[in-house]
Amino acid sequence: MEYRIGKTTTLESLKKFVTAVIDVFSEEYLRKPNNEDIARLLAHGERRGFPAAQEACRKDVESAFGVLQARFTIVRGPARFFLLETLQKIMKACIILHNMIVEDERDDNEVVDLDYEQIDGVDNPPLQVLNEQSDGFLAYIERYERIRDQEIHFQLQSDLIEYLWKLQGES
Repeated sequence: MEYRIGKTTTLESLKKFVTAVIDVFSEEYLRKPNNEDIARLLAHGERRGFPAAQEACRKDVESAFGVLQARFTIVRGPARFFLLETLQKIMKACIILHNMIVEDERDDNEVVDLDYEQIDGVDNPPLQVLNEQSDGFLAYIERYERIRDQEIHFQLQSDLIEYLWKLQGES
Protein backbone atom coordinates (compact mmCIF):
# COMPACT_ATOMS: atom_id res chain seq x y z
CA MET A 1 0.00 0.00 0.00
CA GLU A 2 1.32 3.44 -0.92
CA TYR A 3 0.24 6.76 0.55
CA ARG A 4 0.30 10.04 -1.33
CA ILE A 5 0.28 13.34 0.48
CA GLY A 6 -0.28 16.64 -1.29
CA LYS A 7 2.10 19.56 -0.86
CA THR A 8 -0.50 21.69 0.92
CA THR A 9 -1.32 18.90 3.38
CA THR A 10 2.39 18.33 4.00
CA LEU A 11 3.03 22.01 4.75
CA GLU A 12 -0.02 22.28 7.03
CA SER A 13 1.09 19.13 8.89
CA LEU A 14 4.59 20.56 9.25
CA LYS A 15 3.21 23.81 10.69
CA LYS A 16 0.99 21.93 13.17
CA PHE A 17 3.87 19.62 14.16
CA VAL A 18 6.37 22.41 14.88
CA THR A 19 3.73 24.41 16.75
CA ALA A 20 2.91 21.36 18.90
CA VAL A 21 6.59 20.67 19.63
CA ILE A 22 7.09 24.30 20.70
CA ASP A 23 3.90 24.42 22.79
CA VAL A 24 4.58 21.14 24.60
CA PHE A 25 8.36 21.09 25.01
CA SER A 26 9.72 24.66 24.83
CA GLU A 27 9.55 25.29 28.56
CA GLU A 28 11.79 22.29 29.27
CA TYR A 29 14.07 22.26 26.21
CA LEU A 30 14.21 25.88 25.05
CA ARG A 31 14.92 28.20 27.93
CA LYS A 32 16.11 31.79 27.88
CA PRO A 33 19.52 32.55 29.41
CA ASN A 34 19.38 33.06 33.17
CA ASN A 35 21.38 35.63 35.16
CA GLU A 36 24.23 33.15 35.66
CA ASP A 37 24.48 32.53 31.89
CA ILE A 38 24.49 36.26 31.14
CA ALA A 39 27.11 37.01 33.81
CA ARG A 40 29.34 34.21 32.42
CA LEU A 41 28.99 35.57 28.86
CA LEU A 42 29.70 39.16 29.95
CA ALA A 43 32.74 38.14 31.99
CA HIS A 44 34.00 36.07 29.08
CA GLY A 45 33.49 39.00 26.66
CA GLU A 46 35.17 41.70 28.90
CA ARG A 47 38.38 39.64 29.15
CA ARG A 48 38.79 39.32 25.37
CA GLY A 49 37.35 42.65 24.30
CA PHE A 50 34.14 43.18 22.39
CA PRO A 51 35.37 42.43 18.82
CA ALA A 52 36.96 39.14 19.90
CA ALA A 53 33.88 38.18 21.94
CA GLN A 54 31.62 39.07 19.03
CA GLU A 55 33.72 36.92 16.66
CA ALA A 56 33.63 34.00 19.13
CA CYS A 57 29.84 34.30 19.41
CA ARG A 58 29.52 34.40 15.62
CA LYS A 59 31.58 31.20 15.36
CA ASP A 60 29.45 29.56 18.04
CA VAL A 61 26.25 30.43 16.19
CA GLU A 62 27.66 29.18 12.88
CA SER A 63 28.76 25.95 14.57
CA ALA A 64 25.36 25.44 16.19
CA PHE A 65 23.62 26.11 12.88
CA GLY A 66 25.95 23.60 11.21
CA VAL A 67 24.93 20.97 13.77
CA LEU A 68 21.26 21.64 13.04
CA GLN A 69 21.88 21.48 9.28
CA ALA A 70 23.64 18.14 9.67
CA ARG A 71 20.83 16.69 11.80
CA PHE A 72 17.71 18.15 10.14
CA THR A 73 17.36 18.23 6.37
CA ILE A 74 14.69 20.93 6.52
CA VAL A 75 17.27 23.41 7.84
CA ARG A 76 19.41 22.84 4.73
CA GLY A 77 16.51 23.32 2.30
CA PRO A 78 15.47 26.48 0.46
CA ALA A 79 14.10 28.82 3.12
CA ARG A 80 12.70 31.44 0.75
CA PHE A 81 9.46 29.46 0.32
CA PHE A 82 8.43 29.82 3.98
CA LEU A 83 7.04 32.81 5.81
CA LEU A 84 9.33 34.28 8.49
CA GLU A 85 7.00 33.12 11.29
CA THR A 86 7.04 29.56 9.93
CA LEU A 87 10.86 29.62 9.64
CA GLN A 88 11.15 30.77 13.26
CA LYS A 89 8.90 27.94 14.41
CA ILE A 90 10.81 25.38 12.33
CA MET A 91 14.13 26.52 13.84
CA LYS A 92 12.74 26.52 17.39
CA ALA A 93 11.32 23.03 16.90
CA CYS A 94 14.63 21.77 15.49
CA ILE A 95 16.52 23.24 18.45
CA ILE A 96 14.07 21.65 20.89
CA LEU A 97 14.31 18.27 19.14
CA HIS A 98 18.12 18.55 19.07
CA ASN A 99 18.19 19.29 22.81
CA MET A 100 15.90 16.31 23.44
CA ILE A 101 18.19 14.04 21.40
CA VAL A 102 21.31 15.29 23.20
CA GLU A 103 19.66 14.70 26.58
CA ASP A 104 18.53 11.23 25.52
CA GLU A 105 22.02 10.36 24.24
CA ARG A 106 23.54 11.65 27.47
CA ASP A 107 21.13 9.53 29.56
CA ASP A 108 21.55 6.44 27.43
CA ASN A 109 25.23 5.81 26.76
CA GLU A 110 24.34 2.55 25.09
CA VAL A 111 24.27 2.85 21.31
CA VAL A 112 21.08 1.49 19.80
CA ASP A 113 20.73 1.05 16.05
CA LEU A 114 17.05 1.53 15.30
CA ASP A 115 15.52 0.49 12.01
CA TYR A 116 12.92 3.23 11.64
CA GLU A 117 11.33 1.46 8.69
CA GLN A 118 10.45 -1.58 10.80
CA ILE A 119 9.36 -0.59 14.31
CA ASP A 120 7.19 -3.00 16.30
CA GLY A 121 6.95 -5.32 13.33
CA VAL A 122 4.74 -2.85 11.44
CA ASP A 123 5.47 -2.64 7.74
CA ASN A 124 5.58 1.08 7.00
CA PRO A 125 4.65 1.73 3.37
CA PRO A 126 6.69 4.24 1.37
CA LEU A 127 5.56 7.82 1.69
CA GLN A 128 5.41 9.88 -1.49
CA VAL A 129 5.00 13.65 -1.44
CA LEU A 130 3.21 15.07 -4.45
CA ASN A 131 4.53 18.30 -5.85
CA GLU A 132 1.63 19.95 -7.63
CA GLN A 133 3.88 22.68 -8.96
CA SER A 134 7.10 20.71 -9.28
CA ASP A 135 7.67 21.82 -12.89
CA GLY A 136 7.33 25.46 -11.86
CA PHE A 137 9.62 24.92 -8.90
CA LEU A 138 12.27 23.22 -11.04
CA ALA A 139 12.05 26.06 -13.58
CA TYR A 140 12.50 28.55 -10.74
CA ILE A 141 15.59 26.73 -9.45
CA GLU A 142 17.02 26.59 -12.97
CA ARG A 143 16.47 30.36 -13.47
CA TYR A 144 17.98 31.05 -10.05
CA GLU A 145 21.10 29.01 -10.87
CA ARG A 146 21.44 30.73 -14.24
CA ILE A 147 21.25 34.16 -12.60
CA ARG A 148 23.98 33.13 -10.14
CA ASP A 149 26.20 31.81 -12.96
CA GLN A 150 29.04 34.35 -13.47
CA GLU A 151 29.45 33.69 -17.20
CA ILE A 152 25.75 34.15 -17.86
CA HIS A 153 25.76 37.25 -15.63
CA PHE A 154 28.53 38.89 -17.66
CA GLN A 155 26.88 37.90 -20.94
CA LEU A 156 23.57 39.44 -19.83
CA GLN A 157 25.43 42.54 -18.67
CA SER A 158 27.17 42.84 -22.06
CA ASP A 159 23.88 42.31 -23.89
CA LEU A 160 22.22 45.03 -21.82
CA ILE A 161 25.08 47.49 -22.48
CA GLU A 162 24.92 46.73 -26.20
CA TYR A 163 21.14 47.18 -26.23
CA LEU A 164 21.37 50.51 -24.39
CA TRP A 165 24.07 51.76 -26.81
CA LYS A 166 21.83 50.87 -29.74
CA LEU A 167 18.91 52.72 -28.14
CA GLN A 168 21.10 55.75 -27.45
CA GLY A 169 22.38 55.76 -31.03
CA GLU A 170 18.85 55.61 -32.48
CA SER A 171 17.56 58.60 -30.49
